[in-house]
Amino acid sequence: MHAANGSLAERLQSEAPERRASLKEQFVTRLRGELDGLLTVLQGSDEQLAATNRIDPASSEYRAIEILQFARYSPATNLFVRHIAARSTAFSVTSDEARAQFPYFPFAVALVEIGSPALSSLISEILTANPTTTRFQLSCLVLKVIVGEELALLVVEDAVTKDPQYKENQRPEQATRFLKMRTSEWQATFCSDFALA
Repeated sequence: MHAANGSLAERLQSEAPERRASLKEQFVTRLRGELDGLLTVLQGSDEQLAATNRIDPASSEYRAIEILQFARYSPATNLFVRHIAARSTAFSVTSDEARAQFPYFPFAVALVEIGSPALSSLISEILTANPTTTRFQLSCLVLKVIVGEELALLVVEDAVTKDPQYKENQRPEQATRFLKMRTSEWQATFCSDFALA
């Protein structure tokens, strides 16, 4: 008996072995299509996100980030890095230094979940972004959370060694502060591009 309308788990258990591979492929194709559709939603807001660096937590774009984060969807990596400095509009304009501020940067939080596929893009940001900006500081923090402090320091040092111009710009020293910092200690006000509006 075929459970055609049952859950995928039920169908995998009840279908003939030769049909199970087909069920898996159909599911993966549908899932990939859904995730690509969510990425398209974000790509459609690319210019607005770049212009405002803000995202409403009630928006469809914010929900798309959360779903792509949950799925650890690595094709979203470049877009997430590009908007790493975008801040949730739920970020309080009143100072509350006891509250962690990192979670108000949904693209940064999502990159932590995506993990190692984001490393090369994060390292590129660390090497090229202005060290006083949100983009640089969050790239350092995310890199550290993904690989750990010790490895993050080595990775940045290695990247700088491959291109001496960054050594002259004291990039490793500038990155070290944030690579050693816990996300709970980081404050958006550390950044030269911080604005309440």
